[in-house]
Amino acid sequence: MLRKSRHRRAFTLIELLVVIAIIAILIGLLLPAVQKVREAAARTSCLNNMKQLALALHNYEGTYRVFPASQQLTPPVRSWYAVILPFIEQNNVPYNLGLDWTDPLNLTAIQTRIAIMVCPSVPIDPRFDVAGSAISDYAAPSEVHLGIYALNGISPPGDITGAINRLGPTRIAMIVDGTSNTFLLIEDAGRPDLWNAGRFVATLGATNGAWADPQQDIRVAGWLADGTGGEGSGPCVMNCTNDNEIYSFHPGGANCAFADGSVRFISQSAPNWVIAAFTTKAGGELISGEY
Repeated sequence: MLRKSRHRRAFTLIELLVVIAIIAILIGLLLPAVQKVREAAARTSCLNNMKQLALALHNYEGTYRVFPASQQLTPPVRSWYAVILPFIEQNNVPYNLGLDWTDPLNLTAIQTRIAIMVCPSVPIDPRFDVAGSAISDYAAPSEVHLGIYALNGISPPGDITGAINRLGPTRIAMIVDGTSNTFLLIEDAGRPDLWNAGRFVATLGATNGAWADPQQDIRVAGWLADGTGGEGSGPCVMNCTNDNEIYSFHPGGANCAFADGSVRFISQSAPNWVIAAFTTKAGGELISGEY
């Protein structure tokens, strides 16, 4: 008895193309979700970095009864980062506080990349300045540019300096605006490359990114929305340029550490006068609402 042969039906070319198209669509739908999860994790890691740095500054304050000045321009020239290295468990970094940060004997130290100083959301890493010094994505907002007040038609307060500023060490009692209302650190990420409004502009275009550089602080000033115009030229104080201004790679805002040790995500839609008020330690401004 003859048996009827059985033939397996194969996919046609059209069916195969349809399956490929469906897979491509599913991958396209999945990728934004994956990227969103990754950024959420990176933002949390960045927040934790700032938390550790804020705690280190508080441990420094607990030891010396002051927050350090943002910079020391008389020999030995250095940044505020140099003095908190023991408080972030970086005793192995061979930094000599008795020497300028550019002294050849400090070269190995300043070229050391320190993980908690780097935000994982920055697309380019590792980063070093033209001298090979390792970069930090976090800076001290030392003061407010007077143009912010002029732009808003308000008189500047008597004290426009931040909790960590260029005038000298700060005692907790000097932060009369309240530690929960005063920035300690902000993000100025992506340096030494220059970024404007999410757009890469130039390699080594922005300066003062090295953690040991005494210029490791910023003045909240305001730029044009596209990041151009120069310091004090416009109303934008966040995520418009990283050329010595608040800047992050997190959508919608930036992580900011406060003088009470907390770290909060501040929206870039916050009015510039609110950011100025958060910057000053004794400006007497009243801030209400969530930002």
